[in-house]
Amino acid sequence: MDKLGPIQSAIFEAISKYSKSPIDNEHVKIETRKGKAILEFYYKASSELEYDVYGEFFEDSFTLCCDGWHDEFFMDGSPERKAERILEMLKSIFEGKVKVRVKFAGKSPYQWEIFFDKGIDWDVMHLTGLIFYNYFGKRKAVDKVNKIIA
Repeated sequence: MDKLGPIQSAIFEAISKYSKSPIDNEHVKIETRKGKAILEFYYKASSELEYDVYGEFFEDSFTLCCDGWHDEFFMDGSPERKAERILEMLKSIFEGKVKVRVKFAGKSPYQWEIFFDKGIDWDVMHLTGLIFYNYFGKRKAVDKVNKIIA
């Protein structure tokens, strides 16, 4: 198995040092794909009002998934700075500063939007959605927040 690169090691170390559930060693693991080590973070929602969080950390980028929403981020700077930025992002998610609005058609989700708490209001980021869904299903939206870390 290949070892983690400097950035992945810095991220793993930052999460290990922070160690407030769910940002801890129990939620990270190292996988090997095509001979390359990948650091993964996974949190399974404990209620319908929370959302799953999944992250894959590569050497120069990472993919973050919040429920059905996902995006790829490219990193620059020193490994320590990158790890610090990722830790801050995870802390924001679990402090309730990030919410996911899930839109349903019938019983199936078809669209996910991310909102960031800006103090007075919420700032919206782009959305992720399905191309094919139950277009005629009854529509509703549910906001999910992970407020686990005080």
